[in-house]
Amino acid sequence: MTDTSDTDPPPTVRDAAGGAAPPTQRDHGDDDPAWTLTNLPSALSTAYRIVKELGAAGAEADLLLVEHLTSRKRLVAKIYRRGISLNEETVRRIQGAGRDYVVVIDVAGQSDGRWYELLEYVEGGSLADLIQREGPRLGTDLVEEVVAEIAPAIDHLHGSGVVHRDLKPANVLVRTRTPLDLVLADFGLAAVADQSVVFLSTSRTAAYAAPEALSGSVSAARDYWSLGMIVLEALTGSHPFAGLSQAVIDAQIATRPIDLSRVQDDRWLLLCQGLLTRDPDLRWG
Repeated sequence: MTDTSDTDPPPTVRDAAGGAAPPTQRDHGDDDPAWTLTNLPSALSTAYRIVKELGAAGAEADLLLVEHLTSRKRLVAKIYRRGISLNEETVRRIQGAGRDYVVVIDVAGQSDGRWYELLEYVEGGSLADLIQREGPRLGTDLVEEVVAEIAPAIDHLHGSGVVHRDLKPANVLVRTRTPLDLVLADFGLAAVADQSVVFLSTSRTAAYAAPEALSGSVSAARDYWSLGMIVLEALTGSHPFAGLSQAVIDAQIATRPIDLSRVQDDRWLLLCQGLLTRDPDLRWG
């Protein structure tokens, strides 16, 4: 867990709504014209200042690098758009999953009609950035390190009762390059999945989503399919669906197996075959 001074807010979930609402509910606009990124929600503005924006605005939220006014500790403020809600139980389970596996969520709460999170600031960027810097085709030793980092993190997250549902290189952060230390991040689509298979929205990143994601399945097996797609991309230097529209990707995912002909090494081919098995009951985990 990231160090927290006496002046920092304690790790908690504030003003969280109860019930069984899905972890995110998307809308297609913002009905608050006064909202700007020059202001933080009032619950944060008295203790933090904005340092800079981080990347382009996403569909769900804006990401800001903020600094605590007294401790100077830097965190990422994720300010969700109006109409998007967080599920209290999901957030609590992610907070309890352990910093060795997931990005630290210091605080989650609600202010001025918007949900927000304060997250650990990981300066090493994402696995997508690492692939871009060192790729496009990563060496097998590095891919082996990537698998050795992500697979236990998925297993630990599932052990906490949470399915990520949106694993992709951009949602895996690099704490350090040497030794490689990766953590899972961006849990906007994460969901609690206990013993039974449940169904939520079909929101997903199509290029990394398992066939059963088309129906909104929250089974743990879909995260391992996503790992398989990450491994395939890292080994071959390109994604098999690069340049295709979501509609075309969905059609291919629904009707045919993933093309693994570019994976030449038998060990890696076996791993990709196991992780990219279409039947989630037979898929490797």
